[in-house]
Formats: sequence, C-alpha cells, structure tokens
Amino acid sequence: MYSKLRVLPVVTTLAKEEPAMNICPACGIDCDADQRSITELQAQVNLLSEKATSAADKLADYEDEIRRLKCDFSADLNTGQHATSETTPPATEGVPTSGVFPGRLAALIGGKRPSSIAPTPIPTDDRSSSASSRRESDLAAALAKEHELRQKAEGQANQMSVEIEELSVTLFQQANDMVAEERRARAKLEERIEILEKRDTEKRQRLERLEGALKRIERVRGMLSP
Repeated sequence: MYSKLRVLPVVTTLAKEEPAMNICPACGIDCDADQRSITELQAQVNLLSEKATSAADKLADYEDEIRRLKCDFSADLNTGQHATSETTPPATEGVPTSGVFPGRLAALIGGKRPSSIAPTPIPTDDRSSSASSRRESDLAAALAKEHELRQKAEGQANQMSVEIEELSVTLFQQANDMVAEERRARAKLEERIEILEKRDTEKRQRLERLEGALKRIERVRGMLSP
C-alpha cells in the first residue's frame, strides 16, 4: 500500500505536464522551437540557391557582353583601315606631250607637208616635274597619315584588349568568390540542419521511450488498483 501511494503522484504530474507544453521531459528542450529553426534554415538554403543561380546568370551575361565588345572593336578597326586605304590617292600616269602635234595639224589642214621650220614646241619638262613632285608629296603625306592612323588604331586595340582582359579577370574572380561563398554558406546551413534533424530524431526516440514507460506505469497502476 505504501508503494501505491508513492507511484500515483508521479503519474498524475507527468500526465498533466506533458500535454500543456511540448517540452522533452528528459532534456527540457522545446521541440517546436527546433522545428521552427529547421524550417528557417531550409528557407535560407533556398534563398542561397536562388542567389547562386542569379550569380551564374550574371556571369553568362558578362561573357556575352565581352564577346560583343570584341566583335564591335574588330568591326571598328576594319572600318578604320578601309577608310585610310580609300584616302590614299591612286598613282596617275603621266600624260605624254609632244611638240610636233601643231605642225602636223597645220600640214593636214593646208594639204602640204610640214615645212622644215616647225613651230617651237611648248616646253613641258617643268610641268611634268612639278606634277611628279606633287604626286610624290601627296603619296608621302597619304602614307604618313595611314601609318599614323594605323599606329593609333593598334594602340587603341592593345589598350582595349588589356582592359577587356582585366575586366574578364575581375568578373570571373568576383563570380568565383560569390559562388564559393554561397557554397560555403549552404554547406554550413545543411550541416546545421542535419544536426538539428538528428537531435529531433533523438528527442522523438526519447519521447517514445517515455511514452512506453508511462504506459507501463499505467498498467502497473491498473494492476495495483483494488
């Protein structure tokens, strides 16, 4: 009879406290709070996954922009070279001149052979030399301009290539850092979720053991009751 009086208060207390609060009687931890923590961590994992996808999309957009800039620069360079080639004046052939044309024309008109005293031909050596000098100077100026434009275009091409390479390295580095950071954070959260799930499983097992113990106590109480 003394054993019966000691068992009954314990059973009554456990039966009253267990439905009131969802707390593990063995360890005193709130199971609902752990479940909420697991839900929040899963939401954070989903958010980090979306960020990683967005970072990959941005990296693809950067690569497309770099290819477009390279194509535009190549087109501009080809256009500049074509324009410089068009500005170069073509070499002109010298116009042959002769002083015998007036005499022959006069002979044909008069129906007579040209006399031994022919008209004095107009000197054309000075004109030919001045025209040749002018053409040479024009060609030299055009070549100098073309050389200058080509050097300028090559300098711009080299500078743009360096800038594109630096931009590519920077973008790839930033993208790699972002992806690595997202992966580390995701791995950390997944590890935390795994730990919490393991704890939740252990708590459920403890609760099941406690429920089994309560059932045994109920059976004992039924056996001891008159």
